[in-house]
Amino acid sequence: QFPQLERLIFHRIDIETLENLSWRFNSMFSLRHLTIDIAHDRLRAMPAGFDAFLCGKLFSSSNLHHSLVLNLDHYAFSLASLKTSCKNLQSLTMPIKSLTDLCLIFDFCPNLQELNVTMTCATIYDSAT
Repeated sequence: QFPQLERLIFHRIDIETLENLSWRFNSMFSLRHLTIDIAHDRLRAMPAGFDAFLCGKLFSSSNLHHSLVLNLDHYAFSLASLKTSCKNLQSLTMPIKSLTDLCLIFDFCPNLQELNVTMTCATIYDSAT
């Protein structure tokens, strides 16, 4: 289970492999830096509920990583299913769909020291507001 692993980087990982490995993230007690780069050719076929799945696995209060980088190319990630505070997260880089997602980051990641987001929405207002 790699109990001493501090940095984990997935380059061009496919979604199925990520789903199979992600249950181990909260058992990697030394993991501080997690980078996930989903392969460009795999972004077209995102499974239903993928955003909720990632929220549950990556933004869990049981995860100990301090730095999270999500490279999803042109895919806009939604944080609508984020429900638990992620107090360990200090640095976050990811694309988001809306200003609502940005507000969720502020609400559920209170200890962020560094935030790097790419807004992928067509306007500054999302359709839910």
